Amino acid sequence: MIRLWVLGSIRLCDDGGAPLERVLAGDHRTALLGYLALAWPGSRRRESIMALLWPDQEVAQARHSLRQLLHVLRVELGEGVITATGDEFVGVDGGALWCDAVAFRRAVHAAEYERALELYDGPFCAGLSLPGAAEFDRWLERTRRELHEAAADSARLLALRCDAKGRPADALHWGRRALLLAPPLTAKP
Repeated sequence: MIRLWVLGSIRLCDDGGAPLERVLAGDHRTALLGYLALAWPGSRRRESIMALLWPDQEVAQARHSLRQLLHVLRVELGEGVITATGDEFVGVDGGALWCDAVAFRRAVHAAEYERALELYDGPFCAGLSLPGAAEFDRWLERTRRELHEAAADSARLLALRCDAKGRPADALHWGRRALLLAPPLTAKP
């Protein structure tokens, strides 16, 4: 199974653990793979992807850019990782590609907060930006904020859980982590 880390530093490894750095050689590749991975178990409309990643291109050029990018990803990752439903939808096969952000969301949803915090290594796709793709950057910022808030809430809930179980050292540990993850206070004018 291919493994994709997008929380903190962005990394991609094959099923043997060897880095697949060339796959992520380019912000559009990284953006598309991260976007599709987070859509799993669903998929995304090709038109939506084109508008998100290439907003200034004509439709035919954006379609060509997407087709080329998907081809490169299929060649580099192997058949079956990138999926298509007809000519309209594109996704990833969650059985072929593991993603830390997807596993993080599942752990939070299952109230497995300690597991979630093991996975949360920093902001989603840290350092990634697509100049000229404002809608993608807005999606990226929303996703970063959502995942960061989920990590902060997980730490806070773990602290409360440990405190209720009479484990003050663990409660203190998770309380400190919650404080580190909490957004900074802003002064009101």
